[in-house]
Amino acid sequence: MANYLNYGTLAAAIILAAHLRLNNLDWDQGLLTHPDETFVAMVSSKVRLPHSLYLYLHTALSPFNPATHGFNFYVYGTLPLAAIRTAADAANLIGLQQLTMAGRWISSLLDIFSVLLIYLIGRTLYGIKTGLLAALLLAGTVLHIQHAHYSVFESWLVFFTLATALSAANYAVNPKWPFALLTGLFFGLAVSVKISALHLAPALLIGWMLGLRTNVSRGEGARRCITPILQLSGALATTVAAIRLAYPYAFVGGSLATPNPLLVKSLSSLARAATPNPDYPPSVQWHGRHFGFLIENLFFWGLGPALGTAVIAGVFYSLYELIFRRRLIHAIPLAACLPLILYLSGSTVKPMRYALPALPFLCLAASYLCAKTLRQRNIRIALLVFLPLFTLHFAWAFGFAAIYSRPFTRYQARQWIVVNAPAGATLLQEEWDQRLFFSRAKNEPAFRYEALQIFTPDKPEKAGLLSAALTKADFIVLNSQRGYGSIPRWHERYPLSSGYYKALFEERLGFKLEKIFTSFPTLLGIERCTFSADESFSVYDHPPVLIFKKTESLSMEQYAEEIRKATIENSGQLAIFQEITCNH
Repeated sequence: MANYLNYGTLAAAIILAAHLRLNNLDWDQGLLTHPDETFVAMVSSKVRLPHSLYLYLHTALSPFNPATHGFNFYVYGTLPLAAIRTAADAANLIGLQQLTMAGRWISSLLDIFSVLLIYLIGRTLYGIKTGLLAALLLAGTVLHIQHAHYSVFESWLVFFTLATALSAANYAVNPKWPFALLTGLFFGLAVSVKISALHLAPALLIGWMLGLRTNVSRGEGARRCITPILQLSGALATTVAAIRLAYPYAFVGGSLATPNPLLVKSLSSLARAATPNPDYPPSVQWHGRHFGFLIENLFFWGLGPALGTAVIAGVFYSLYELIFRRRLIHAIPLAACLPLILYLSGSTVKPMRYALPALPFLCLAASYLCAKTLRQRNIRIALLVFLPLFTLHFAWAFGFAAIYSRPFTRYQARQWIVVNAPAGATLLQEEWDQRLFFSRAKNEPAFRYEALQIFTPDKPEKAGLLSAALTKADFIVLNSQRGYGSIPRWHERYPLSSGYYKALFEERLGFKLEKIFTSFPTLLGIERCTFSADESFSVYDHPPVLIFKKTESLSMEQYAEEIRKATIENSGQLAIFQEITCNH
């Protein structure tokens, strides 16, 4: 009977994960508003699988190398690209939207398999109850649900991270050659997806040391010490071979070790962009963020308050057992998540998605504590603690996933413009955010566009530039909170731009806030505005869209004067913007 219950629970976790992850993968209704997805689709549409292994491995000659098609800044791995391209060829998919949908399906399926992998890791390290609870918790983890809806490589990274950790866990408790080689293979594949997978190295070293300890404890002579060293060497060789085959363009020509200078340059540029950088608009939001910003966001949004509370308790309990009770098996999952969380917390750029590979191990820590408490067969604890925990956890999961069942906010704004704006009207939209009418459907009217260079440095002449754009505009479309949610936080660098937003929201520029489109997630039916969350949590799949309509034409001098006055008056405006967006 117990086996049937266990299998039923695991099946329920996988079915639940599938339902939440496969829910309306065409959530943006064909608008393709995630720039990373669009880039992946563009690269996928150009590369071609070569007809020989030699050509595939040759960086300069391979038709599968993005750089040979002009994509010199490509910092992702080759393996996911090969999967998307193969699926596209098999299904005869063409066009960016079809390629994006193929990538979303693959991301969703990989994340569903990740639920199975965390179950296997939990069962291997702690027992079947811990594995089952971990699978249930991960099935309802919001950040995983979100990225399963994107054709990006985070779900790939999580999958191979968990496959690596599972092999390392098996090696730690049963140090055999197959587990050593599988650990090396999956680690190489993880690095081939994203080089950031190198953060797993300490956890793998701990797994090897625990395997060595197991061998030594068997007391069968020196051979038991030599074998783990040979296994480690074999795992490293397997890792190198996997990287060379799955990430061939990280190297020069047919080399096994010489890094590709173009990749090194791209990674260096990416590192420079990972600062509060006005030349890279998504990085403006990181100005002045405190050390706990990532953890705060994971608690309230990526995990949710219920799971976040269980995770904190589980991590501290695992640390307690590791340090004071010498339960060394905790070292593997803790080393796979805590160093990454602490590193990201201390960095200047700390989006939640960078921490995604750590989340399954955080769920594992929470499930270990839950399982240990349940073993005491305390019905009162089960009713008072675990019933509310799982109720709130899945309420947040379903409340978030509901955004994919509603019309996309930018699609709603687009339809409103079609009905309410005269043909030929000029729409003023901010740089970086995608235009509402990136492509025009049949029978849709044509509109003119003006791009507002809101992120350019604030110099005295910027008031004139803003005023010139305002004179041409019939409507102002704020496609997300990327500008008005981050620029006012860096007021010393953007005084005029902050003043512009203040004057705009107070309707002092001759524009009236005509319409707001939002689709915030809910918790137990209560809407949770994500304005204050990590920007990347909302700007892709549920961005607020604000439309201002011109009601009065001012001269350039009047616009500039209003912006300057608002700049001098500027104080506490970010709270005003949040209030208007969240409580429209």
